[in-house]
Amino acid sequence: MVKNIFSERILKLQNSLSMGQSILLSRNSDVFYFSSFINSVPEERSVFLLIAKETSYLFLQNFLPKPADFPGKIFFGTSSNKLNEHLTQLQNELGLHEIFLDFENLNIEEFRSISRINTLKINALDKKHIWSIRTKKDATEIKKIKIANKITDQAIAETIKELTIGQTELEVKRILENKIRQHADCDLAFPSIIAFDQNTTLPHHQSGNKKLQNGYVVLIDAGAKYQEYCADMTRTIFFAKKDITNSNQQEIKQKEQEFNQILGIVKTAYQKAKALLAQPKIVAADLDLACRNYITEQGYGKNFIHTTGHGLGIDIHEQPSIYRTNLTEIVKGMVITIEPGIYLEGKFGVRWENTVFV
Repeated sequence: MVKNIFSERILKLQNSLSMGQSILLSRNSDVFYFSSFINSVPEERSVFLLIAKETSYLFLQNFLPKPADFPGKIFFGTSSNKLNEHLTQLQNELGLHEIFLDFENLNIEEFRSISRINTLKINALDKKHIWSIRTKKDATEIKKIKIANKITDQAIAETIKELTIGQTELEVKRILENKIRQHADCDLAFPSIIAFDQNTTLPHHQSGNKKLQNGYVVLIDAGAKYQEYCADMTRTIFFAKKDITNSNQQEIKQKEQEFNQILGIVKTAYQKAKALLAQPKIVAADLDLACRNYITEQGYGKNFIHTTGHGLGIDIHEQPSIYRTNLTEIVKGMVITIEPGIYLEGKFGVRWENTVFV
């Protein structure tokens, strides 16, 4: 077996197996992490990765190329019938008697196909073991995420400068996403969120035809994906053209003052969480409570309606979830988001988010 990063990652899983045991990975990001194979059509089943004690196999859809960096062997065919055929053959060759499946990422026909092999014991894959490996990023992964983060930061900053009265949320979304996609090896980590004014009170608003007006709050949540690695960033600004005369100028000024007060609270909450990363030992709950307790002290606890953040990497949402009940330790090599927010029903919402390297 060629010694490369993928053989080293596979070995970490193999060390958890006994002879005759195997793991079948079906989640696209898991397969990529352990094999380098990119599924270019995520909605179709193109690949499985089987890891046994001493070897590994990719089950690939016909006509797809073998990834150059994958250290194992290849079987072609990923239909439910082919899955049964491949596993039956390997059961005979390797003496497989037990297989661990990711039930969340198998369809019914695939599960039935495996279940027809009566001599193969089926158990649920413990995803905690997968995440314990994936959450600690190596230098190459961190470098890619930093590039994605830089592209995201630049695209958002340029888009904010180009905001114009009369633009719709969808128009701004297209401008932003075109800026991200113009970079080589880059795509969207997720569909961008562009929200104006009262629409900013919904954290995952779907952009529409609402038009930008003077005195509106603008929320932009976006992320670039560079060479399969994601970034995530949110900025919330108050859009006010001082050279435009409005009959409601005083109302706009008062609204801006309230916005700046809320933004200040959210940014301070962000800094309180981020500062904890300098401590020798913290858990995810510590970060969440640092934000949540401060926002609550300021009188807006009921207006902070989501978690403080999440891990990210190949997937935009990875472990750990940064929430008050999660006791997962935050360790060097993790990449997480910190994204406190305050949402005032009928008025506006404010969120401040960065991708943070532990």
